[in-house]
Amino acid sequence: MPAAGEAISEEVISSELGMRSMQEIYPNIFDWLGLQNKNETIILIIMTIVAVINMITAMLILILERTNMVGILKALGMRNTSIQGIFLYQAGYIVIAGIIIGNILGLGLAYLQQYTGFIRLPEEAYYMSVAPIAIQWWKVALINVGTLAVCVLILIIPSLLIRRILPVRAIQFK
Repeated sequence: MPAAGEAISEEVISSELGMRSMQEIYPNIFDWLGLQNKNETIILIIMTIVAVINMITAMLILILERTNMVGILKALGMRNTSIQGIFLYQAGYIVIAGIIIGNILGLGLAYLQQYTGFIRLPEEAYYMSVAPIAIQWWKVALINVGTLAVCVLILIIPSLLIRRILPVRAIQFK
């Protein structure tokens, strides 16, 4: 905006006239818009942390519930990496199901707001009557792929617990 303002003032407006940009006239609006970008980043980070913690907990529960199975598979000669792959596959399935459900709910609410405007804003404070929605599909896809990748990569850590399970103790544990 400043570069365009300078170009217009040099080429179009004479020297006796002054020009001010919307950013100079209403700086609070642009400050508010800048905060929205920061809020988006903070919310995405918090959501990722919550997702990772939930998936680690789910993975540990899956492993602990199937300790006997892990012991039997190890006794039959299955390698630790193969057993870890089974649990990572199951965890990936859970993550994908969560992403699909989250997309249905989130995008459903976004479309509902976009077409009905059911979330109202006080116009004197926000300079608009409804909360605007703009869905950027590349961001949705990036968040989905990023969530899947981060969760599955983080889940490698709790799956290392499988290496510590001894077949003799696991089978006796039943």
